[in-house]
Amino acid sequence: MQQELHKGKNHDDVADALSDVGITYDNFGKYDQALECLKQALEMQQRLHEGENHIAVATVLFNVGLTYQRFGKYDQALEMSQQLLPDFSSYKLIQKIHRIMALCNPE
Repeated sequence: MQQELHKGKNHDDVADALSDVGITYDNFGKYDQALECLKQALEMQQRLHEGENHIAVATVLFNVGLTYQRFGKYDQALEMSQQLLPDFSSYKLIQKIHRIMALCNPE
């Protein structure tokens, strides 16, 4: 519905809706579909907040990394998590990133 309202435009509501659908697919174990939606949301958030360290971008990056981790694609999960570290230094977010990174390196 959000896509129809904002057809052809980058909009936070569309990106949020895509992210929500991606998370729902993830919860059902449909990781390919989840990643497709989350990557669309990420691209849109990056366009909307270009040049900013915006929490919306960080949140979607985190969710993409988490989905890769659940999918067993640890290299991609680690890559997403590492993208977050330089720009997003929120303590709570860093804790989550480290949790994903630890799950990707079960040594």
